[in-house]
Amino acid sequence: MSQTDTPDSADAPDSAEPQSAPSTAEPQNAPATAEPQAAPATADSPSAHLHGTEHRDSVRHVVRWHADVLVNGLACQGIVHEISESGATLLLELNPQKAKRLSLNLHVPPLDDKHGQHIVEVECKIVYSIHDSEERLFRAGVNFSEFANESDPAFLASYLNGH
Repeated sequence: MSQTDTPDSADAPDSAEPQSAPSTAEPQNAPATAEPQAAPATADSPSAHLHGTEHRDSVRHVVRWHADVLVNGLACQGIVHEISESGATLLLELNPQKAKRLSLNLHVPPLDDKHGQHIVEVECKIVYSIHDSEERLFRAGVNFSEFANESDPAFLASYLNGH
């Protein structure tokens, strides 16, 4: 924070040294394409800026996966924007603001030509939803609560850690 950004200059310590501003530059190795890429998200991720303090224990991976979503009996298509072993950030055409839960079918792409796409069915608790004007969709953060297949949490963890 620079001296001009200080919340109250009366509370600021007297110092001859200027305070340095935090770096907001994008990492040099940031992906340049919109293709699905799994990469750990940083404190510069969109949801970190939207929600302040980070509450996740799992590493986030930036992806672009297809998802089928069921919210209050209404089906819609979605895009998984970020995912971890415990939850995801979704981009949806439907505003899930009044819902507390949703059903999600994640279309996990194959890692190689030998395997097909895997669909992970999971019930989720909605943590937040906002309109993302850049994407022109609703952004919803969800926590995974119950997987339909008991092997899917291990599959997802293995996929994310090896991808």
